[in-house]
Amino acid sequence: MASPLPVRVKDDSNIHLTALAATIRSLPNVVIPRLATRIAYTYPSVRGEEYFVHVNAVPKARKWTEERAGGAIATIKQTVTNDTYEVSMGISGDDWSDDQIGLYTPLAQEMMARLLMAPDELITTDLIANGRTNTGFDGQYFYDTDHVWPNGEYTTSQVNYQSGTGTTAETIHTDFYTALVALQGWKDDRGAPRMYQQAFQDPNNLVIHHSLALTAAMQAVFDLDKSGAPFTLLNETYGTLQSRAAGLAVRVPDANLSGNSWYIHFTGGPMVAQRPFVFLDREAPNVTILSKGSEHYDKYNEVLILGKRRFGLGYLRPECSQQVYNS
Repeated sequence: MASPLPVRVKDDSNIHLTALAATIRSLPNVVIPRLATRIAYTYPSVRGEEYFVHVNAVPKARKWTEERAGGAIATIKQTVTNDTYEVSMGISGDDWSDDQIGLYTPLAQEMMARLLMAPDELITTDLIANGRTNTGFDGQYFYDTDHVWPNGEYTTSQVNYQSGTGTTAETIHTDFYTALVALQGWKDDRGAPRMYQQAFQDPNNLVIHHSLALTAAMQAVFDLDKSGAPFTLLNETYGTLQSRAAGLAVRVPDANLSGNSWYIHFTGGPMVAQRPFVFLDREAPNVTILSKGSEHYDKYNEVLILGKRRFGLGYLRPECSQQVYNS
């Protein structure tokens, strides 16, 4: 069971207000964000901004025969800033006096649910949807066709942006294979495989992220075969996919995505920081209800429901995500 949403009430003598507070406290058990915490590295932030260091190439294990190899590691520093988010709603003091607060309960629930779901919404609308215009740590658009490690020995352009061939189940099946090959093929600045290859064996490490418009075609590719039976490793309906990930990835339809583009996010397996985005969890959601007896009520004849949280979102590792673009 999730931790209750903290609610502070100035005056709990009103039975309807007490019930409203209890309803809000229970929301984390029914409103469960599922995107940001899955595709972003969740970092328990303690400051207004946090620094992340990008390493071009992590040293490999080598046989120790003489002195240690040593040597400096090429790094790039990136800053992600926390922002404060709020939701608020006023209730007439006359309605409070007439025990009509229960009428506002559904609105208060929806308002606080949006506060809980804000990271899921913003990681889509602010980061993913703008990945072709916003830049990542390497100075390239986050989704691009010519990522190159700064000052690296490996200078071949690397890709996390693919032109799709259509929106039918057959074309999505083909495009998935193309994007997955590109995802697995990223190299570090010395030309060695960048990704933790064994993690691709676990279907929970791949997230297929798409708009609601593509749901039927995505279901046909990743959920069911033509007879309606679940996919198995021995039953690849369209025959073009050679990866073991066929039919075994986690599929996330998202109302905040529009159009026909879709995405594959790699979530890293045991390496929790091997994810495309970062989510700074600075201050958990909390709610304050200023009711009878508060200065605001006495001045404005109004009960206030105030929600607040602090978090930050940022691009992290472009090699962990692929965009398939269809106009």
